[in-house]
Amino acid sequence: MMVYTPQVVSGSFTESFIHILVQDDLVRLQSLLEEFQTPDILIHLTRAMPILFISDVPILFLAAFFRAIRCFRALLNSGADTSMRTAQGLGLSHFAAAGGSEEIIRMIDFDPNDSALVDDAAFTPVHAAAAFGHADLLRYMLERDVDIALNSAHAVHPLCYACTYGHTNVVEF
Repeated sequence: MMVYTPQVVSGSFTESFIHILVQDDLVRLQSLLEEFQTPDILIHLTRAMPILFISDVPILFLAAFFRAIRCFRALLNSGADTSMRTAQGLGLSHFAAAGGSEEIIRMIDFDPNDSALVDDAAFTPVHAAAAFGHADLLRYMLERDVDIALNSAHAVHPLCYACTYGHTNVVEF
């Protein structure tokens, strides 16, 4: 059985892809996708970034994080693999929650209980939304009966992440 390995880009391509996503520039994205001939591209990040960006990250995940709706939709329509994981086990739901776009959350098979281990503690999309200050998204999840307290032996309370990163709006929520 042949194992598929996504392409990893670095250097100037990393900067180009991030700029495209920040601008939600669909035309430039499609041009680069044609060049690479796949939507499954891992972006190699070399600068210190927040907790989600410790390893190579699928471009689809970054589109979710940057709320690049048009680019995100184009990547989905191109067949991007939504089941990919980072080296830490973080999935698309984590990045979508960190980005805070309800529109993207509604486009995917969002799993608020998707758990990965970060610093030996469970880290879910609820934690990601709290860490990035998305009180509205936490409210959205609460309205859908998601346990946003996540009191378990292996989880840091999401409010700890909100406090650590200075998101008093989440604490007040």
